[in-house]
Amino acid sequence: MKLMFLCAVLLVFAACTQDDNAPGALPEGDVELTPAVGLSAGWSTGVAARAGQNVPVTLAAGGKIMMFVAGVTADDKPDNATMQMNYFEVTSEGRLHRLPFGGQTEETEEALNVPGAGQYFIGGGGLANLTTEGIPCRAYIGNDGTKVTIGDNGRVSWAASIMSGALRLNIKGTDGAAYGGADVSATLKTVTQYESAAFDVKTLTASSASAIWGDIDVAASVSAGAQLLELVVDGKTYRVNAPRQISFTAGRLYTFNVRVGATGITVSSDDLSIGDFEVQASTSMEADYPFYNGQMPNLLAIAGQTAYWVAPENAATDVAWTDVDFATVCPAGWRVPTKDDFLAMTGVGYYDAPTTSGLEIVLVAFPDSNAHGTTYYWSSTEDGSILYVDNSGGFTVCPEIKTSLGSVRCVRKK
Repeated sequence: MKLMFLCAVLLVFAACTQDDNAPGALPEGDVELTPAVGLSAGWSTGVAARAGQNVPVTLAAGGKIMMFVAGVTADDKPDNATMQMNYFEVTSEGRLHRLPFGGQTEETEEALNVPGAGQYFIGGGGLANLTTEGIPCRAYIGNDGTKVTIGDNGRVSWAASIMSGALRLNIKGTDGAAYGGADVSATLKTVTQYESAAFDVKTLTASSASAIWGDIDVAASVSAGAQLLELVVDGKTYRVNAPRQISFTAGRLYTFNVRVGATGITVSSDDLSIGDFEVQASTSMEADYPFYNGQMPNLLAIAGQTAYWVAPENAATDVAWTDVDFATVCPAGWRVPTKDDFLAMTGVGYYDAPTTSGLEIVLVAFPDSNAHGTTYYWSSTEDGSILYVDNSGGFTVCPEIKTSLGSVRCVRKK
């Protein structure tokens, strides 16, 4: 994903006088910001940061991002008839991980997939967790759909833009040195969030002296003189009011630098620009868990054998082979294993004596739940082959009389 903050320079400087009624104390109540020519608060990042200079941004785990894929119509538009839509979160490895199907508007139960290499429209949006100079924040990212070429490997780079505004708050001592006072609780006022939830209250400390609100509604604006921030320091409350009208626009990061000390508060602001990054997504999503009816599947992976995802529940229980509709018993993307699937995943030979080697791994995916101590799992192969599982005796693959009662559990290759 490519995320770019486009910024213009804004410099304001404000000072407030000491409260005469409480010598040495911070002035409580309104802190009026007055535009003036003054320092640009380069101490906020150690260097003067202006539009055109980049600050690295990376994806962090979590968030909720909708992504869609659609074919291309004859008039070069997304083909709604082929559109698929899933929701994802970002893993700790920075990969997109599909969330369980939730039945949301236009969400498709089947994982994103394409019939073959070619041109498609990819788009979507949602809240992503970002990290800027080590500071965590959220931002609404997305695009309306970009035509891309998906190759034979089924992978695609999804480019998105930041669609929300952002505000960063830094605290320092009044002399510009590192802050060493009481914790500062900061609440963003007046402006609204891109999503409807309330803003997080940020706590700034000597060891964590910066915070970012990155999900500000681009329709939000603050009139001159309106309260922008509320700061609570050592049990006392201070209001920071906007020195001018501030309109939050997509991808713009306003930075407010607050110097806190016994002689008062001063506030200045500037703008920063944010660098690029990109995330690779697989349209088949096989790299992540392919959910089975909204549930996490089990992975049967014996060293040296073919790995399979196995459904966490039976598709049918105590049924004869002749009563199973193998074409419909499993949901889309899943199927009843063949005899060869059972052989490939377990590593046993056909009709071998039961083995206990790898039994614990097999039992996780194909549990022995029969009161008599053994369980059969049907294959779809015409000879009625089964996976025979015994808690203590081991497992094997062998033929079975088709009128016997066994279970069906769906699989898909990893």
